[in-house]
Amino acid sequence: MNAPYRQAPSLLEALERHLGPMGFVTVAPDDNLRELGVLQMYRRKNWNTNRGVAVARLGGGSLPAYVEVLRNEVGRGLGSSWWNQLGLQLVLEMGGPPASRSELAPLVAKVNTQGVLIQSVSTYERTTGAFSHERTWGQVITGRFQDGICAALEEVRLSQA
Repeated sequence: MNAPYRQAPSLLEALERHLGPMGFVTVAPDDNLRELGVLQMYRRKNWNTNRGVAVARLGGGSLPAYVEVLRNEVGRGLGSSWWNQLGLQLVLEMGGPPASRSELAPLVAKVNTQGVLIQSVSTYERTTGAFSHERTWGQVITGRFQDGICAALEEVRLSQA
């Protein structure tokens, strides 16, 4: 193995480095979430915001169906309720090339339903680091978190180039 490969950060390390300073803490997925392919979660909760990031591996099947399952299950795992709405960012490892932005656009929330809102979806290919990202409205608070996710993905991609 060459030296740059050994020094390449894992995506989970990069996310922790970029999200930690913004108040996110690591949350280990329970057995049910691990069975669904969830590798790690991060949560930021304070008096006025409840945000989460879930990193998962798509095992096959429909991307939209998988995102819906994650919305429900990760929402429970990170503590969403009718009075404490969760804004969720998904980072999904694909078995092939990342999904296009046009494929991701329908997966993010268009309106506030007061439930678990998918605020952004990123897909990446682990071996090349190639990624795509789509986000929805609400950038005043959540935009910097989404920027942190993209910065972590870019860091990993550049380390693999």
